[in-house]
Amino acid sequence: MAMPKAKRAKKPKFDAGFVDEKIVGSEPVWDNARALKMEDADYNRHLIRSLNYYNHFYTTKTLRKHICKWLVDNKKITKPQMALYMLSEEWRTPITVGSLIRAAAKGMPLKPKQTQYIMGKVMGAIEATSRAAPAKALAVANKPSIQDYLNIQLNGHIAHFEFLEDQVLGGDTIVPAAYDYLTKNNVPQALVGKIAKVFQRRNDEVAEAKKGKDEQLNEGYAHYKPKKFRSLLAFYAALLADLETYGHTKKVARKARVRKAPTKEKQVARLNFKKDDAKLKIVSINPVDILTATALWVYNVRTRKLGVYNADSTAGTLGIKGSTILGFDTSTSVNKTLRKPEAQLLEFIKAGKVAQKKFIADIRAVETLLTGRINKDTILLRVM
Repeated sequence: MAMPKAKRAKKPKFDAGFVDEKIVGSEPVWDNARALKMEDADYNRHLIRSLNYYNHFYTTKTLRKHICKWLVDNKKITKPQMALYMLSEEWRTPITVGSLIRAAAKGMPLKPKQTQYIMGKVMGAIEATSRAAPAKALAVANKPSIQDYLNIQLNGHIAHFEFLEDQVLGGDTIVPAAYDYLTKNNVPQALVGKIAKVFQRRNDEVAEAKKGKDEQLNEGYAHYKPKKFRSLLAFYAALLADLETYGHTKKVARKARVRKAPTKEKQVARLNFKKDDAKLKIVSINPVDILTATALWVYNVRTRKLGVYNADSTAGTLGIKGSTILGFDTSTSVNKTLRKPEAQLLEFIKAGKVAQKKFIADIRAVETLLTGRINKDTILLRVM
């Protein structure tokens, strides 16, 4: 009796990076506390291993994000300078700069001369970019961010209410009318909470000063009369109430994101059906036509069943989801087995619309209900 052949073990997928690491070694990780006490020779030996690793596995492009993060985290350059650095050509920053910064992230203590080297190369790239494209560099450097725009708006709105606040301090009776102001200027909801935070803090301080229990506040508000306390707290209360109401209104009125309706082609893209049958000489219609149809005739070449999907009166037309017909009447959507498919299908195709409606009813066979599932054996014959 012949013995069954043993299955050959599946060959593992080749991983070039893994093979390289077996030769070069894994990414060096420094013991920072120990490295701070190393002799120069020992430190340099570890440094060379790190630089060799990053030179082998990284490029200036892949290390650039680490450089930018280090510059931001350590506040080495300003925002305009960072904008200019991002515009600089990659070759202006040697890979050694990125390698040193990456090694520092892995515990290597940067020495002053290394930090000086890094900043010298970064600033050189910034200066070169500024000289090469001064107009573009200036535009990028001076371009306010979205947050800058919001802060400008925020300061303007706060200044408006501070002007009214000064009038209250001057003895005038002022109604802030914040809701009307916010509505008229269509103030973004994102700023409402920030405005409220400023004046809530002032309200809390004035309320605490009115109690007279804090020595520092007593000294700062010694010249305030009871009437001024009442007027100022009334102003804050009205302002904060309007801010809360406006914020709630803005939140409720915010429109939900309207999803773009998928195209008809996308709706039928996953429909699994048989495009044609050479033996029976029949082809499927374009499935897109089903989406506006009230009836769909189908034929399964394997089971020899001819069926019709009638749209439900509520849905109006048929629909498709994946490989399933939707919106059909489950009680009138039926199929029957054809005894002579070639002749009967030819007769069905040649029949008019009225005859086609009665075609399945006239077939002498057992009637079964359709499930809605379309598969690779199903021909989409006709729609109405």
